[in-house]
Amino acid sequence: MKGRVVVLGAGGFIGRRIVERLACPKVEAVVGYTSRQCDLLAPEAMAQALADLGPGDVVVVAAAITRLQENSYQSMLKNIEMIENFCQLVRSRPVAQVIFLSTVDVYGLLPAGGRIHEGLVPAPNDWYAIAKLTSEYILRNTLAEQAIPLTVLRLTGIYGPGDQGKSTISALAKAGRERGAVAVFGAGDDLRDFVHVDDLCGLIVLAIDHRTDATVNVATGRSLPVGEIARLVCESLGPDCVLEFRPPPPVTAQRIKHMEYDVSLLRQTFPEMQFTPLEEGVREYLRC
Repeated sequence: MKGRVVVLGAGGFIGRRIVERLACPKVEAVVGYTSRQCDLLAPEAMAQALADLGPGDVVVVAAAITRLQENSYQSMLKNIEMIENFCQLVRSRPVAQVIFLSTVDVYGLLPAGGRIHEGLVPAPNDWYAIAKLTSEYILRNTLAEQAIPLTVLRLTGIYGPGDQGKSTISALAKAGRERGAVAVFGAGDDLRDFVHVDDLCGLIVLAIDHRTDATVNVATGRSLPVGEIARLVCESLGPDCVLEFRPPPPVTAQRIKHMEYDVSLLRQTFPEMQFTPLEEGVREYLRC
């Protein structure tokens, strides 16, 4: 029996794009709810908004207080509460599958030279990452009681149309357009792996097709230095944009310096998945 894809958090960049771009032969429709239409912090209002949730539906949970909005103890508690409320609803209204958008930041700070893979013991080092890891645990245990498949997608940096300064690529492009210069702080040798949002949509379709029950890091497996990525953005904007290297700020958030990924599990789980090369994705993105 066919059902729907129900996207919670459709007001955000990623959730909105999923609603716009998701096309899957196994579902009848894609329905998105913003936080105003379906407030996961208000159980009764949430239950009313999702009154027609059925056993054939797949729910994509993209709703969260993001790190850019707030990264505090209180925001952590709210993010966890959202998932607890959602799980309480699913106990009485089982669905076909849940897809939860998490983050690779659950691994915390890793020693230099290490590749990130799903076998690592998570060690989140900020409130946002702690909330995501806790939410994964709550979902896994709740859904297992009802044999509902859970796909946890731990995201790297996601970019693409509609990100509006909410991705690193977007921030670099905005600076280049407004100032005619793209700044790199420090040596620019930090390695990063960015994924186009439409590739994430394609991965979600595959997860629905296969009813995937797994936790997978979403990365291309090809990390590039930040300086090279900034240069690519600069060149894509045209000859009037210049690349600037600046001293690093005195205090920076603690993040892994070199984020490289072993994507063996992703390739094994979704062998047909093809990612957009960053060069192609950035050029197409900046033409929009």
